[in-house]
Amino acid sequence: MMSSSDRYCNMNYKLKREKIVPQQPALLVRRATAVTCFILLSIDHHTVCSMALSTPFTRSRNRPTKLFASSWQHYQKKDPLQHNFERDGGILYKTSVFTPKELTIIQEEVGKMITKDETSSSVARNRSGAVLPSDSDTIRILREGSLITTVIPKLVGSSSYALSTEVPVELRVYEKQGAGMDWHVDDVLFDPPQLEVVITLENTSDCQTMWKKLQHSDGGEDSTSGSDGSSIEVVETDVNSALILRAGGVSHCVSSLKRGRRAILKCVYVDKEAVFRKGEMVTQFGSSIKMRKKSKKR
Repeated sequence: MMSSSDRYCNMNYKLKREKIVPQQPALLVRRATAVTCFILLSIDHHTVCSMALSTPFTRSRNRPTKLFASSWQHYQKKDPLQHNFERDGGILYKTSVFTPKELTIIQEEVGKMITKDETSSSVARNRSGAVLPSDSDTIRILREGSLITTVIPKLVGSSSYALSTEVPVELRVYEKQGAGMDWHVDDVLFDPPQLEVVITLENTSDCQTMWKKLQHSDGGEDSTSGSDGSSIEVVETDVNSALILRAGGVSHCVSSLKRGRRAILKCVYVDKEAVFRKGEMVTQFGSSIKMRKKSKKR
């Protein structure tokens, strides 16, 4: 005759063979609660308490709850560039923004331009520059190339931005002793605010570009502290890099040049539905080359 312990072992063996787990409600609940809390803490700590208290545990292969699904979809939709841009208050430093071919075309074209001293209305010191003609290859690349087809859409989360036709693209050169730019915030020229883009084409200088990061941002290896307690990011911009800022946002500057040369392009990207605020813009280098040629014929 089979004892009670033998019957239990035999029953347990059959259950395991048929992949049926013996019902132990208390143990299952404890294990399930622990696993559920661990997963929730790992994914979205803001919703742990409300979900743990209001949502009963069920062993189901169904899709996640609507609350969890919406949070996860929102995270998936946001590109890392956009996340970092928004986290730091509307500023991003990005390297390798153009293809080698695009960069070569821009450098060769810009290298032939004649510059003149910047107007006294600027916050910059001892810079020179020029306005690019609207029919140049550089403008075409800025309008159709890698920067607008890959970088900007990821940054704003849509393809609704384009190169501004109201604000000219400018070449700006730092090569005189003391050339630099004071701390400032870019003027808002559009509604919604435009993206100001600084593209480095040449840099053998000792100029440092600095900007103030939000308090909650993590300082990198090249970060320091400002007099107001803010975190200041410092970088010597690489060739083929872009510093992208939302106008009216982060305060930034360029330290005074002591040696070398730095050449940049300054351009603006705007939402296609943006409204231009006339009278707000100041052109630092006057008319473009193309416009000057026309004026001579008159």
